[in-house]
Amino acid sequence: MEDLLDLEVRYDDEGRLHHLAFRLPSGWRAVALMALRRLPASSRDPSVRLERTRQVLRGAWAAGVDLVVLHAGRPGRGVAQLYGAMAFHPDRGEAIRRAREGLAVLRAGMAAAFPQSRWEPPDLEGVEHIRRAFEDCPRAVPLAVGPGMERPWSDGVGRGMLALGRPFLVQLLLLRGKPRGPEGAFFLEARALVPDLEARRALLGLWAQAFRVPPAPPPFLSPEAEARLRRLVLRFEPLGVGGVPFPIRAFLLRAIGCLRRRKEPPADPELLLLRWQLEAARALQGRAEEAAREAMAALHQACRALIPAAYDEARAGGRLPSTPAELAAFLAERVSACLADLERRAFQAKADSAGIERLREAAQEAQRWKEKAETLEGEKALLEARLRTKEDEIQRLREEAEALRRLLSEVRRIEPASSSAGSGDLSPEALAALRVLGETGWPLRKPVMERLLQEGALGRESVRPFQELEAAGLLEQRKPRGGSVGNTPYLLRLTERGREEFRRRFGREPAEPLLDRLLACHKSEEHVWLNLKAAEVLERFGFSVDLLPPVLRVEGREIAPDLAASRDGKTIYVECERTAKGEEIFRKWENMLLLNGDALYVFVPDTKIQSAVVSSVGMWTYRSRRKARLYVCNLAKLSEEAAEPWTLAKSF
Repeated sequence: MEDLLDLEVRYDDEGRLHHLAFRLPSGWRAVALMALRRLPASSRDPSVRLERTRQVLRGAWAAGVDLVVLHAGRPGRGVAQLYGAMAFHPDRGEAIRRAREGLAVLRAGMAAAFPQSRWEPPDLEGVEHIRRAFEDCPRAVPLAVGPGMERPWSDGVGRGMLALGRPFLVQLLLLRGKPRGPEGAFFLEARALVPDLEARRALLGLWAQAFRVPPAPPPFLSPEAEARLRRLVLRFEPLGVGGVPFPIRAFLLRAIGCLRRRKEPPADPELLLLRWQLEAARALQGRAEEAAREAMAALHQACRALIPAAYDEARAGGRLPSTPAELAAFLAERVSACLADLERRAFQAKADSAGIERLREAAQEAQRWKEKAETLEGEKALLEARLRTKEDEIQRLREEAEALRRLLSEVRRIEPASSSAGSGDLSPEALAALRVLGETGWPLRKPVMERLLQEGALGRESVRPFQELEAAGLLEQRKPRGGSVGNTPYLLRLTERGREEFRRRFGREPAEPLLDRLLACHKSEEHVWLNLKAAEVLERFGFSVDLLPPVLRVEGREIAPDLAASRDGKTIYVECERTAKGEEIFRKWENMLLLNGDALYVFVPDTKIQSAVVSSVGMWTYRSRRKARLYVCNLAKLSEEAAEPWTLAKSF
């Protein structure tokens, strides 16, 4: 099992994946992939599709192509299925060329097996879907294979995992040099990624059921073996810090570094990425409009078949509707009128009931076309909204790029003056720490130290620059008293003398210390620390946190939550509690329920405070006859392997 040294990800000018190139100790392994964009209705039967796919893969494998099949599923997003070819060669360019040739063989086979289908390289949206599945699944597991596995994939595995609400990523490799077995059966190398042990057991059970593999207990892997297995699964982002895309903060740091080396800053990759996403959104809109045109043509054909007289009259008078929804409504209205007239005549003259039944079926068909047209109109509106959002993001990014250019100009102006003024009696590390504290106002050592390490001002983590600033009377370090988890960090703020020293050395006004703003909103330094720790935990699980949310007015009340956290378009309001005592706490639960619907989100430092919170919420719900769901994060019980920040969920 060779170790992975580096990964190259390349896109074409249209923002579609061109190839992946893995650098191994013995050479390069290149991978070229394609995704299904359109499949005719005649080929959507599962048994027919699986049999044809198996025949295509068998033929490509017999032609000397090493194959890879990748399936990535995320709840609410479906399953992405990619097929591709792999090639190994000591030379990178030759490996890429062979992989692209193998992909051409596979693509030709798929086109022959599925006429009128369309296969394209994965776009940025598809790549992001698989990359998110890779990030959501930290646990790796090998899958059992054997000569009886005649199918490259079973839809039951994906449907079962999505029904459980669990993401997954499965990679199947069909390599040359493997024994063929009876009747040319496939021999595979299969591995999977899942979020946790429960999902791993579920995937192994579905795999054994789909491919008739003998049941076996989940294999136990050491952390080192699991990490090596995970590194062999296809990924879609470079291993190094220079990969694309990278965040705007990293771009700023690289730009300042180029300035210090008297080089020009790099081109902004975020604008390029958003341009690709905008083009993808426009392509989706085009496909939706094409589907709407097809629906319109089918509706015209249905009108000519069911209500020819009314259709010709409306077209001759220029009253024929121009949108699918309006035409479907027109068809449904006329067919309903014909049905009513026919039923009246049948009642009067005992007309043929078979004709009435046919007209009823026609009315039902018209109603189905109407619903389909309304669905297409909704999808079109959704795509247009997404397109407008992308355009707004591009405008915002342009403004950020302009702000970055102004900041770089400011750095060019200030840096010579600060270097010529000398460092005085402060070391270069302490002077850099003073600059970061003055620019940001951060209240903790950790983010300041990470910034200094990124800029190269520190060679390793050290508290000496902070101690030096404190000894010089420029920095105040406060340590909250007890009630915290582990070693309590110091809370930092520049003194008046430190703020004046920042003005003198860097020629601009320092930022207001965040500690002063937090102390003005919260009860004590201990409560400030608990809010900072809660924000750190929420950001670890993908939330965007506002430490100073605005005061909200709901039902005539002014409510000031401790934190506001957003993820996937949903905002929750969080309370940080250290006591949970007194009658005032009941008012707080009522306010939080107004903000969060029927949920309460609370952070506590230890189990003792958690018990007090649970008792308080239980008493309040009993008195007020209210229903609530309580989510608690006990910082003393939160583990590194947790999938969500909440250590306790309880309904009242």
